[in-house]
Amino acid sequence: MIRAYLESHRRDRALQLAASEGTKFHDSAPFELGLGECFLNHGLTGQAITAFKAADRLMPGQPDIILPLASAYVQQREASEALAALRTVSRAAADVPEYHRLLASADFLSGNQPDALSEIDRAVQLAPQNPDYLITQARYEQKAGHQQKAVAILEKAGRLAPDSPEIPYSIAVSYFAADDFTASSEFVKRALALQPDNPRSIFLLALNEFSQSQLDAANKDLRRAVELQPGNPYYHCFLGMFLVTNEQSSGQYVEAKQELETSLQLSPSYALAHYQLGRLLAREHDYAAATRELEKAVAIQPEYPEAYFQLGHTYTRLGEKEKAKAALATYQKYHAAEYSEREELLRQAHEAVQGQH
Repeated sequence: MIRAYLESHRRDRALQLAASEGTKFHDSAPFELGLGECFLNHGLTGQAITAFKAADRLMPGQPDIILPLASAYVQQREASEALAALRTVSRAAADVPEYHRLLASADFLSGNQPDALSEIDRAVQLAPQNPDYLITQARYEQKAGHQQKAVAILEKAGRLAPDSPEIPYSIAVSYFAADDFTASSEFVKRALALQPDNPRSIFLLALNEFSQSQLDAANKDLRRAVELQPGNPYYHCFLGMFLVTNEQSSGQYVEAKQELETSLQLSPSYALAHYQLGRLLAREHDYAAATRELEKAVAIQPEYPEAYFQLGHTYTRLGEKEKAKAALATYQKYHAAEYSEREELLRQAHEAVQGQH
């Protein structure tokens, strides 16, 4: 019944039933395990963790319990908790591929890229015919900057799962990272042929179109991505950025401001959106408000060269010469090359694609 309520989107009723049934089966590890898996499958990771921990207390050190517990921790980006849980089954699960995949995920979240690559390699060795492990392996290679290696792994995954849209999409990410926008567009279109309404693929297509100066197409596809996934702050932010960068009418600034403000409502600590809103406000000559947004951007992300560049100009407009001098000096420290608005947007696009991949 709990599963049925969750599948019919009656979350509150499912949680009420789980609480009442839990009093009857408080000493049953299988009940808690099943409950945790049900919660995890429906995105209730916090409740899943509680149930898995209850099962672990009743039957300690069981891989069948610890692995989904670690998966829930990973989904909540709690790397240290996931690693601590996995250590309790290091012997019992040493030859289980999923154990090594989860270790890789937790290591990656904690910033330990070498161990993440080592663990996902081990998972692939244990289950070489599993395309999901190969896709994960390729993603880590992408983030390490090894794009050719990632593409080779993904091509192998494609032979195992030719109908998976994730594989051509991931290949498109590698080509985009290598600035081969033609090849990236080709592969993202293959992904869309398999899954036409995938907002991630449409967003990547829009970025490729912008990179190739296909501005009308980029505008259309950015709007489509926002329409399909209105809760994604990346999409609102990049649509706002696009409208600022490619201003054709005064009305675009109004719309751009709305998109950037929506992005910040969804993700208040999104440095890029603060920066872009500050840039827009500076263009409107509201230098005090622009400065506040730019200061928020560098407070969130201290090594943000473009924000210091803009701060140098807004401080100058406000007559704060010493602050302007310090901001421009910081910009030069991090970014000696000449400022280019288009190159900046492309760099941010690379980071956005990697960030949501």
